[in-house]
Amino acid sequence: MRLIDGVPYLGTALTLPWARGRGCYRALVRARWDEAVRLGTPGLIVHAGEMSRSILESLGFHGSARVELLVGC
Repeated sequence: MRLIDGVPYLGTALTLPWARGRGCYRALVRARWDEAVRLGTPGLIVHAGEMSRSILESLGFHGSARVELLVGC
């Protein structure tokens, strides 16, 4: 698990279309959260897109930053 300033980071995670709506993403976030607790860290950083927003908010996460990707030649 990658740490940022001592806090576990959950980057790009996804659920395949056929598995959506079955709790798979929630289970993934829960497993990462449990690992963060096991490591004694103060929280969990999640980098996620719009599809994950409502799920993460229902789990108690809140937005703290917005990332803009710039693509150059």
